[in-house]
Amino acid sequence: MRRVLEWIAKAAAIGVIIAAIVCAGPFIVGEGVEHFTPADE
Repeated sequence: MRRVLEWIAKAAAIGVIIAAIVCAGPFIVGEGVEHFTPADE
């Protein structure tokens, strides 16, 4: 049972990290993301 909880904890941590990267990505990349947005047109 302990292994299952550890696996769930790892999966949750990975999910949080991925979500943080996805949310913060545009702010970190900045100008690079703007080229892919319709705002240029």
